[in-house]
Amino acid sequence: MVTFTKTGRHIFGGELSNLSFSGLPLPRPLHNFLTIDTSDKNSPVVFQGGEYLPLLYPLSYGEDGGYISYRMIGALEIEITSLPEAKAENFFPKSLPVRKAMLTPLTYAERRILHSAVRNPSLQDEFRLKKLWNREFFKVSGMIGYYPNRFKCLTSKSKNCSAWKIAEFPATKIPFGDIWGEFSSANWFIFSFCFECNQIHGHFECT
Repeated sequence: MVTFTKTGRHIFGGELSNLSFSGLPLPRPLHNFLTIDTSDKNSPVVFQGGEYLPLLYPLSYGEDGGYISYRMIGALEIEITSLPEAKAENFFPKSLPVRKAMLTPLTYAERRILHSAVRNPSLQDEFRLKKLWNREFFKVSGMIGYYPNRFKCLTSKSKNCSAWKIAEFPATKIPFGDIWGEFSSANWFIFSFCFECNQIHGHFECT
């Protein structure tokens, strides 16, 4: 369960001024979808590359939704390995609205109603659904899905990364508001991780 609070350890949006970048040049800032404090016992991701895991995306770059690949080469050091050219025009803000959050485990009742197909929920379950954003939510976890031979791998020129999906964000008003223009909740921004070359791959999917 995500609870937005000023004292939260996990950061949606905002400018992360303490990050340093190398590799490919950045003609425009990247957008912070979520920076996870992996030292939190409730963190959905275990990460060996540092305490913080930033999920960054170049929203103001590609016409087709964009893509990015990068590695954490230090605690707050990022090496950009793949990036599209920046678009001439861009309607996205320079940074996404910042919101700090804390994570708590879901209760049994919240898990039940989250996956329930009940058409006429009780008043209590309606309240629970409201807390759960009426199921319009993103997912962050260790292994949501798998992309075999999908992305360019740094360890070999003759093979591609087989990466595990670790996060997916639909273009909904939660948690960033109505910023998406023509994008809809059928559009997803996906992050995956290759255990062989340690790249984080972000790409766009439309369902």
